[in-house]
Amino acid sequence: MSVKKIFALILLFSFGINACFAQFSTKIKEILDRKNFSEFENFYKNELLNESSPRIYTFMLRDITHHTQEGIFVFEKYETDPKNPSIASVTTYRVRLLTYQQNIIFYELSKKLNKRIGGNWEPYYDIIAHYKNYTAYREFQHDFKNIFQTNLNEKELFELRYIYGEKCSIVGIDPIEKTKMKAWVKKGNKTKIRNWLTATNTEKQLYAFEGLLQLKKAGISLTKQEEKMMNFVANKNGMVQTCAGCSYTTEGIQEVIHRIQSE
Repeated sequence: MSVKKIFALILLFSFGINACFAQFSTKIKEILDRKNFSEFENFYKNELLNESSPRIYTFMLRDITHHTQEGIFVFEKYETDPKNPSIASVTTYRVRLLTYQQNIIFYELSKKLNKRIGGNWEPYYDIIAHYKNYTAYREFQHDFKNIFQTNLNEKELFELRYIYGEKCSIVGIDPIEKTKMKAWVKKGNKTKIRNWLTATNTEKQLYAFEGLLQLKKAGISLTKQEEKMMNFVANKNGMVQTCAGCSYTTEGIQEVIHRIQSE
């Protein structure tokens, strides 16, 4: 086979894969653009129930304020070229969104790619489409400040690097956040723990809830505002990342709160 023919086949293969990617991502975007979270959720769950469904990495939705939730959805999609079923590939997609009373006020759709940095290939997410309702987003920020008396930290939205738990992995090592919280409780450092109670990230809020509860049991008084914020966190719904021993999973916020209060 000539070099020209090989090059033509490579181009044809690439075109087929890219067309397939575009077809699926366009479908997701069309649903997201209708701003109806229930429709997106139904689509996502229907994909799960389908035999050719994607492999799910993350399905997480949780309260941030009274009416606003953050959602993080990461999944692999096995895709074949409609014109040539022998051509197939797997792509990782990520959807990050904010909902206000079931209306999508922000979303970011991206797919996972790799780029060469030095001598290594490093993964990153390339944004395909995004949307933001600026009026609703400002109301969300205002609501957060009213509840927690501090500004929303946008860098902590959609953050997956924090895990709530203790004695994780085979050797039973506490997460860094757990270690910090224990040290602050031992020193009676309410200020440090309170800062986490007002964090945008829910896992950090749970550590703070646990720490402040321990301080209260030790006789350290809490302000009415601190009690009010703890009560809000205690009534949040949704999922958080947890670990215990070799188990790394997601649990309901209410399950974790009940466990903390029972200790």
